[in-house]
Amino acid sequence: MAWNIRQHGKFPPPVDYSLPTTYYWPPELPLDGWTLPGVMSSGAAQVMTNVHYVKPGERGIIVGMNVLSMAIARELSVDGVKVVAITLPCTHPLAGAAANPTASAKLLLQLSGLDPAAWIRIAGSRQRRCDWRDLSHAYPYRGFRLWDIPIRLRTAVLSVNGRDRIESVTLVHVKPDGSPIPGSERVEPADFVALSGRLYPLAELAAVAGCEFVYNPELSGHVPLHGEQMETSLKGLYVAGNITGIEIGLVAMG
Repeated sequence: MAWNIRQHGKFPPPVDYSLPTTYYWPPELPLDGWTLPGVMSSGAAQVMTNVHYVKPGERGIIVGMNVLSMAIARELSVDGVKVVAITLPCTHPLAGAAANPTASAKLLLQLSGLDPAAWIRIAGSRQRRCDWRDLSHAYPYRGFRLWDIPIRLRTAVLSVNGRDRIESVTLVHVKPDGSPIPGSERVEPADFVALSGRLYPLAELAAVAGCEFVYNPELSGHVPLHGEQMETSLKGLYVAGNITGIEIGLVAMG
């Protein structure tokens, strides 16, 4: 199979091999008021600070707990942005496990081995030998601080408030299953919200080309079937990067 690529109005000779290396996409977590200016994906907040050197705001909240939200919270903090907290989304069909404190506690334990703080790595290692369900029940509502950023596993964003832009968010305490606790609502001033959902590989280009796909939840979804040399089911079409799945940095370094 050969592809022709147009560049400056000319066609180069047909190629014998192609290598799609597409990126990933962080799906957003819809919540009440998420269409207000100032609500963005965590990836957008990262691009604003790292690429364009523009603060997404002065005081904000990150919704969703995963390796990307942790990294971006640190980057925003270093850039002088006040991250009020990292919280969960409220329970709804599109949030799935992201709104469940028990599932998030398990994920945090898996990430603890990557933390630069030795005490967190040790504590996470010991907790992983226990029943991780106990963590979501015993986790304090006020959370704990990492890089002076509160990690609030038992708090969710109920709504984003404002008229023409974000002015505040409504937070609510949640039970270990993610259901809100009535009467625990409170309003927190904020001028931006970053929504951090689970990453998935952008594999549409390979799908259009006709590659065979397999579903692998450990790699965050459907990925092109490929061998050890990264060749797909189409001869001469290879894949590399996030199109083959979303994994942690330790895999890339190994």
